[in-house]
This record gives sequence, structure tokens and C-alpha cells, in this order.
Amino acid sequence: MEVTVSIVIPVRLAQATIRATLQSAIAQAREAGGEVIAAVWSGDPSFEIVKSMAESESILRVIAAEQRCGVPQLRRDGVRAARAPQVVITEDHCIFPGGWLAGLLAAEGDVRGGGVRNGRRGYAGWAQFFTRYNAFLPPVGKGPARHLPGNNACYLSHLLESRSIDEGFWEAEFNRELLHRGARFFMDPALTVEQRQQRDWLEFVWLRYRHGRCYGGRRGGSRLGGLLRAPLIPAILLLRNARAAFGKRYHRGWFIVTTPLLFVYILAWSAGEIAGYLSGPGDSCRNTD
Repeated sequence: MEVTVSIVIPVRLAQATIRATLQSAIAQAREAGGEVIAAVWSGDPSFEIVKSMAESESILRVIAAEQRCGVPQLRRDGVRAARAPQVVITEDHCIFPGGWLAGLLAAEGDVRGGGVRNGRRGYAGWAQFFTRYNAFLPPVGKGPARHLPGNNACYLSHLLESRSIDEGFWEAEFNRELLHRGARFFMDPALTVEQRQQRDWLEFVWLRYRHGRCYGGRRGGSRLGGLLRAPLIPAILLLRNARAAFGKRYHRGWFIVTTPLLFVYILAWSAGEIAGYLSGPGDSCRNTD
């Protein structure tokens, strides 16, 4: 039987969330005649959960990485294992509303997606949410877009046949490449997913540092120019976050009270970005979400 859509889920340190995410994805894939692909390092604490679910769910395929790696590499592995003409990329801590997958498949454009709302309550949960998803706070506008979130996007499979993802799939970089190739992006607020990532506040500090270092180390152009702009990074990022939260009127109270921790996360990213400019990414790109 032909597979209509592949849902790719990179799995990393997701013991608390992966079961619910897979159950949600499998239910939607079954209705659409699709498959779910979970890409996970065989030594990850989440691996046994994924493996046990695959034993009882025929539409769940497990792609096991032999070496420790980060989400960009797992995402790449899942994409390259996909067999369907349309490929949805999401993450290991998301829950999907009814009709989400059908809506993605029916939407306009070559790449389609929606917003991200917060499903992890509490101080650290809100601070981490605003840090990661400020560009995709609900309600997103309906219509043409220039970027989509890494946990809520559907691609025509032929667009993913690119050597540029050999080292990993970084959605921001790859989406810019697709725009230059003439791909049409479309955003729909009805396709918003809920994220529930579980990271404690200190773990997230180091995660943001590594992510920032990977970004700085991989970024093209003049590293000297990046270093000269570095003192402005925290202010720019905080302003960008505030503009998104207040512009969307999305839980502004939580944004205000979590600003101190949010700023810590911004400083961690900024320090990592500077380290990337100075000494390259190191192993940070293979040790991040």
C-alpha cells in the first residue's frame, strides 16, 4: 500500500513526552494512510520507549542512529528514510489537534505549517517557550510566509533532496535555501500544535549555549563582523521576544514575570554565539535540540 505522508520525529531525551507525541502522531497518520518515523540514537534514554511502541504499531518505523547526535542529524536521518510524497517534520514533545495532518496535506503552497502554543505550564516552561518559539506565537496569520517552525511543517518530498542537509537539517537555513529556489511557504493558524518539552532551567541554559555556539560556528560571512555586533545580541533578542509577545497579546503576564529567566537564556545563547565566532562550533551541533 502506498504511503501518503511521512511524519518525521527526531527523538532526544524525551522520556517524559515521547509516548504521548507518538500516540498523537500515529492516530493522525493512520487516518491519512501515512507512516511515522522516529529517529533516535540507540543509546538515548527514550530509545526503549520508542522501540516498544514500534513493536505494536506497524506504521511506526524506528531509525536508530549508532552514534550520539543532535536533533538536526536525527531530523536529517528521518527525512532521508521517508517514503511518501509529502514529509511532515515535528518534534518529540508535541501534541497535534484534530484535523492537523489533513489540514497540512490540503493547505496551499510547497511548504505548509502553523503556529506553536505552550502546553508546559510553570515558570521555566513559559520562559523556555518564549525563548524558542517567539516567532510562531498564536495566532499566526493565514497566508504566505517566509519561515515555518521546525516542529510544524510539511514539505513536498522532492524539496528535501538536497546535499545541504548532509551535516544536519537546520530548518532556518534550509528554509532560506528553499525560498531562494522559489518554494512557496504557507501558514495557517488552524494548524497550530502544542509543545510540551521538558527541560529543567539549568539544562536549558546549557542547551541554549550549545545552540548559540553551533549557530555562531556555522554562520557564514565575517566572524570579525559577528564579534563586533556581539554586544548587541542580548538586547536585540530580548526586544524581538517582547515585540512578539506583546504584538500577539499572547500570555503577556507570563512573559513579564519570566523575563529574568528568559534573559538568562538569551545571555547563554549570546555567549555561545560569541564562542562559535571565536573557536568554531566544536561538538555543539551534535549535542543540541
